[in-house]
Amino acid sequence: MDVVILPEHIQERIAGMPEFHYGVHRVTVELADGRVFPNVEVAWHSEVIRVPPHSSIPFRADDVVNVYVTP
Repeated sequence: MDVVILPEHIQERIAGMPEFHYGVHRVTVELADGRVFPNVEVAWHSEVIRVPPHSSIPFRADDVVNVYVTP
């Protein structure tokens, strides 16, 4: 499995969001091509660890243009 470490400016945004579990944030990720992935789990505001229902991470870190708290 590829490791997806988010760009620093995205990490800074996530760091200010509430945690879902200890050290884990649940966010919605928006990509440059317009695709949106809700419920993405990010560990320590930097590493994408899960994108349900996908078995692997379906995007590259440099494709991420925005993140926000999953409602």
